Order: sequence, then structure tokens, then C-alpha cells
Amino acid sequence: MNNNTIQKARSQIEAGKLWRAKEVLRGTIAQTDFSEELYEEYGKVLLALGDMYEAGKYLFLAGNHIDQYREAIDLYLSRNPNKDYRQLYSSFPRKARLGAIEKYPAQTRVKLEALGFPAKPKDAELRFEPTSLKARIQMLFGVLVVVSLLLVLIIGFLHGLYIVGRWLTDLFR
Repeated sequence: MNNNTIQKARSQIEAGKLWRAKEVLRGTIAQTDFSEELYEEYGKVLLALGDMYEAGKYLFLAGNHIDQYREAIDLYLSRNPNKDYRQLYSSFPRKARLGAIEKYPAQTRVKLEALGFPAKPKDAELRFEPTSLKARIQMLFGVLVVVSLLLVLIIGFLHGLYIVGRWLTDLFR
């Protein structure tokens, strides 16, 4: 299936339809297991379209780190300033999160090892959950709702004490 997809993409490139080749490859990448050839072809299309960062990601994963791909790969890797393998791993497409380092191509494996990627990682070691603005807003909203409910309960309790106190003072006058 991958060879057929790559042929379809190449025919779209020859027809001058890079955007269509990108769609063909992206759809297959989302549906099939990790394939070095497919990722390299997709990376080349992204490179031709000028999307250096995304091209670098797919070319890095493809494992063919030749000179013409170096700038894109270096750009992709530079977006991980803390050199945290978990952050880098979380940026991989879901189908490229292979877990064990030996499942990656040799050149990719060397870079991952340099970042401290463990030989046999546990799932928890690979999780990196950056807190997005949306998640932060949702957490803030949740906290505000809880605080508001607590304030309503406290005010209601104090108001109840006030009413009982007035009733008791009126009762004993």
C-alpha cells in the first residue's frame, strides 16, 4: 500500500500538484504503521512546499539524514531547547511513537540516544504533557466554579446564623 501511495504522490508532484501529494501522503501516514519510505517522501513534499519544521520532523523520523535534509532536521530538533526526549517524543505523529528505541532507523536512534532516550522506556517516561492555554483556561474556570460554590455556601451559612440569632433575640425579649 505504501508503494502505491508513494507512486500516487509522485504522479501528483509531476503534475505540479504538491498540495495534492501532501494530502495523499498525510492521509496514508495517519492510517498506516510507521514507514521510513513514506515519512521520507512526505518530508520531501513538505520541504518542497517550504514547511521546514514539519519536513524536519518527518525526515528526522525517516532516518535518512543526508545533507539536503540537514537544515530542516536541525530546525526541528532546535525546537526542543531543553533537549528533553519526552518533549521531542510527544511531537512525533501518533503512529511514529514506537516506544522501544531499536524500532527507529539507525540515524534517528543515534540522535534519540544522545537526548537520553532510554533503551526500554516505560510509558510514564515517554509522557510529556505541555499545558496549553486552553487547558490552563479550563483549569482556571474549574477553580473559579469551586471557589464560587464555597463562597455561596459560606454566605448562606452566615446568613442562616444571622437569622437564627435574630430569632433567638426576639424570642427572649
